[in-house]
Amino acid sequence: MQMDLKKLNQLWIATFKMYLEAIEKGYDVNVSDILRDSKSILNELNLNKELLREEWLMVKVLDLINEAQQKIFMIVNDEFSKKWNEIFKRILKGEEIFEEKIFKQKFYTGIPRDRKWFSTNDENIAKKAMNYGLCVEKRGNVYIIVGEESSIKDFLRRCRK
Repeated sequence: MQMDLKKLNQLWIATFKMYLEAIEKGYDVNVSDILRDSKSILNELNLNKELLREEWLMVKVLDLINEAQQKIFMIVNDEFSKKWNEIFKRILKGEEIFEEKIFKQKFYTGIPRDRKWFSTNDENIAKKAMNYGLCVEKRGNVYIIVGEESSIKDFLRRCRK
C-alpha cells in the first residue's frame, strides 16, 4: 500500500477526532503527546515538499499515528472500535473524509510572547515600520516586524492607504 501525504493528513485528523470522542465518552486515554509529535512532523512535510523525499519521516508519522490508535483501541468498546475502523479503512482506500487545514505560519525564535509580528520580503515596508517605531529584524531574506498588536494594526492600515 502506497502512503502519501494526503492519506497521512487524513489519518492524523481521524485519529485526533477519535481521541477527542474517546475523551468525551469518558475513556481514560491520553495520546496528546504522540499526536502533537506526529503533527509537528506532518506540518513540516506539508510546508516543505522537499522533505517528502525523506521517506523515513512519513514512516515515522505513520508509526506515531498507529501508536496513538492502538492505545485508544485498547481502552474503548467494540462499537466505538468498529466505527473508527471503518473510517480508517475508507481513508486508506483513498477517500477524503475530513477537510485539511494547513496553517502556513512560521515560528520565529526570540519574539516575545506578548508581542505580535508579521513577515515581509519588502525592504520598503521594513524601513517604514522602523520609522513608525516598530522593531524590525532581518532573518535571511525576510524582515520580521514586531510590536504591540494595536501598533501593528495601525501601521498596516496606514500602508494600505
